[in-house]
Amino acid sequence: MKLAKTVIVSGLLFSSVLGSVNVGSITAMAAENAQTSARALGPAGLPKSGITELTPPEIITPDEQEQQSHEPQLTAPDIVSVGKPGDTNDNKPAASTTKSVQLKFIDKDAHKTLENKTKTIEVPNAQKSTTVTKDMLPDGYQFENDVKQMSFRINSSKDGQNVIYVAIVKKSNNVATQKNVTVKFVDSKTNKVVTSGVQIFPIDNAAKTITINSKDVPSDYKLINGKDKITLEINSDNSVQIKVEPKKAVTPTNKNVQIQFIDKATGKAIDKSSKTIQVSNNTKNVTIKKDMLPTEYKLESDLDQITLRINNEDSKNTVYVRVVKIGSEVVTKKNVTVKFINAKTGKSIPSGVRTFQVNKADKTITIGDKNLPNGYKLANGKNEIKLDINKDGSVQVKVESTKVVSTPAPTPSKPGKPAAKPSKRPSGARYTIQRVRITFVDQNSKDLVGYKQVTGKASFSTKIEAPKGYSFTNAKDATIKFDKKGNKDIKVFVKKMTSVPVKHEGIVTTTNGSYKRLYTLEGKMITNRALGVNSKWYTDQYATVNGEKMYRVATNEWVKASDVK
Repeated sequence: MKLAKTVIVSGLLFSSVLGSVNVGSITAMAAENAQTSARALGPAGLPKSGITELTPPEIITPDEQEQQSHEPQLTAPDIVSVGKPGDTNDNKPAASTTKSVQLKFIDKDAHKTLENKTKTIEVPNAQKSTTVTKDMLPDGYQFENDVKQMSFRINSSKDGQNVIYVAIVKKSNNVATQKNVTVKFVDSKTNKVVTSGVQIFPIDNAAKTITINSKDVPSDYKLINGKDKITLEINSDNSVQIKVEPKKAVTPTNKNVQIQFIDKATGKAIDKSSKTIQVSNNTKNVTIKKDMLPTEYKLESDLDQITLRINNEDSKNTVYVRVVKIGSEVVTKKNVTVKFINAKTGKSIPSGVRTFQVNKADKTITIGDKNLPNGYKLANGKNEIKLDINKDGSVQVKVESTKVVSTPAPTPSKPGKPAAKPSKRPSGARYTIQRVRITFVDQNSKDLVGYKQVTGKASFSTKIEAPKGYSFTNAKDATIKFDKKGNKDIKVFVKKMTSVPVKHEGIVTTTNGSYKRLYTLEGKMITNRALGVNSKWYTDQYATVNGEKMYRVATNEWVKASDVK
């Protein structure tokens, strides 16, 4: 019966946990199983000799708790289940509905954790964040900006603890000594705020004015009236407005020129060999010396230096220098730079610098009509001229234009009204004035490309010009004949002009995408050859073909300027 008494006491102690407990039933069950029961409490709760040791209660998760809700849950630590030996339906403790969270406080100004100020709070299990109020902070500390409370996310540390790191600052009893003033910089003409035109300046709290220096003004602007600084009264909302004006752009006096070296054997640019030099804006030619060349290369004909014209097409100032690898060939030739000068103006003509090759030992060079730029002839009136080659490998040739300045025929004016009607018809011939309106049409695209109107006397004729960049498909259309049929409209077909090739040495690189088509100078597509993408090609001329600029990369093979970069 001793076992039964022990069980009765246990039943009474935990009746509040188990709910309604029938003590009589528990006593009866204990008595009935007194000899067969395998578990009993001994002194101090330790198992007696020959009695099975009690297993600690199992912790149940909230999910498991819901699944096992049919079982009575015990919260006391050491409870002996009542029942028959081997019964596995033991009573288990209820899972906690809260979790402990440590508040670790960090002094924001000192950048350190307040080790002895850690606090622990309890929050619901499902809660992922919580609110920390100012009364939970360590003495002498406050939230930044002295707010009353802040919400924080609960973090899980490596050891499984729930932690919140709270940044705090020491309380201050000092009165603010500064205030922020908002300065708006406004364009004096448009009265609009300029780029980066709103700035904050901290000043003394008691100040009623603020001084802004020129260095405080946004870039590309300056204070008006050439002032270095300005002082203004601060508005009640702690703001001021300052008028500024754009700075005048300073035109640079120098320009950068890129020197690109071309391997004569491959016709390609030498990798990592380009150089950039700076020259004055009005410089048109630069001299390339031996010490500027890539390692293991030299100038053609083993020259010590060479003067070349700056190519400024597409606003790119570039000089292309053709060089040969040392030891790769026996030099038997040398280049001579020929500069063609207008005999009347003394200035270089367009595309007036060309390079010719002569024997290395030659001290003179002969320039003939066939060597001259199109539209020019020798100023000496002869077919050729022989000149001494200068030390820098250059010569100057004076030329004059062959273009004849034509004087257009005057357009006949309408006859004025006679002052008095003659009594008799004049014996001289009479003419009918005819107006002809001409529409120019592109023969390929059929687009309207120009319009012109002419007037003249019947049986007379006049010459007309095609629109700029075009020529007549039929040369006879350049002459307009007037007749007595009255005013009329005519349509004239024209075609895009193909310009005379201009000498231009350099490197072009094809763009991305598909392969690049080649064309003849006449504009006909070459069907069996094309250029690969991102490939570099040496070019010595450019021309306008069918109204589109093209570069020559081989004999009568041209690539569109839009297909290279």
